[in-house]
Amino acid sequence: MVGPFDFIPVAEATGLIVPIGEWVMKTSIRQLAEWSRSFQDHGQLTMAINVSVGQLRSDRIVEVLRDEIASAGIDPGRITIEITESMVVTEDTGVVSRLRKISDLGVQLAIDDFGTGYASIANLRRLPIDVLKIDRQFVAEASTPGENLLGPIVQIGDAFGLTTVAEGIETVDQLDRLRDLGYQLGQGFLFSRPVGADQARQLLEDQFCASRPQPSVDRRSVQRSTISPSSPRDTGR
Repeated sequence: MVGPFDFIPVAEATGLIVPIGEWVMKTSIRQLAEWSRSFQDHGQLTMAINVSVGQLRSDRIVEVLRDEIASAGIDPGRITIEITESMVVTEDTGVVSRLRKISDLGVQLAIDDFGTGYASIANLRRLPIDVLKIDRQFVAEASTPGENLLGPIVQIGDAFGLTTVAEGIETVDQLDRLRDLGYQLGQGFLFSRPVGADQARQLLEDQFCASRPQPSVDRRSVQRSTISPSSPRDTGR
């Protein structure tokens, strides 16, 4: 199997990232609609979808999102589009305009791997960002001086009314520290490794429908001052 770090640069260089990204977006929204019907008695599922800057250079992304959301009949607020920090600092007015159009649809916008690029507070004010996803390197360094940055980052999120998500959580100790700091959501191998649609469905069934007790880390509710897994409830593509 070819990993994303191998094929994504090639897809971006050849322009194939645009049709691939569109396929991922359509498939993700349709999958969310299917799971929502199957698990409608267990709360609202959400879906996070990564997009490339190539997709944001065309109005096609806005059209696809609008049409697929309407066809699926789901609340647009249950979809989050994840962008990189480099997209946030861009001076490309077309990209900025499309991000605003996506937000106007009611779709959430998230900055992925926050803290590794050059996004400034001014950029957070300039764009309709809803979620900050903190890069895994800060979580991995939680017991070292890097932990000093985790607190200020969540404070920035609080100041702007943003949801904060910690990436790369691998241990219960990391989870507990992040909860104490005020992070609201988290993702990482502690909750699940990347899985296909069938396995993700099984995770959802285990979470919502199985009669057997669930692991404590998967039962944490989404509350302020707590952290909850963004998988499987928040299933990103």
